[in-house]
Amino acid sequence: MKFILHIPTEQYGFIEADLEATQASVAAIYQTIKDEFRPKPLNELPKKEWRKELIELLLGGSAKVELHEKMSPKQKELYHEIELALAQIKRMEGYQNEIEPN
Repeated sequence: MKFILHIPTEQYGFIEADLEATQASVAAIYQTIKDEFRPKPLNELPKKEWRKELIELLLGGSAKVELHEKMSPKQKELYHEIELALAQIKRMEGYQNEIEPN
């Protein structure tokens, strides 16, 4: 089938894509084009450093200040959510130890 996609890129701007595709693949094509024009964060840790920081956090460490400053807003939000979840797990373990003394 033939499709014409109007993909917003800014407040009054858009990209038009004229393509032949199956109906099932149009949504994926739309999302791919839209993602290419989405504003990229000014700062973001590369995946290798980001993964290393997550492993450090999960092993009980914390983020180094200089690396935390380099994180994108999305990375900071995820990092914070993981910190909160780990803190809750520790509280639950402490509560469990109070109920069931060894």
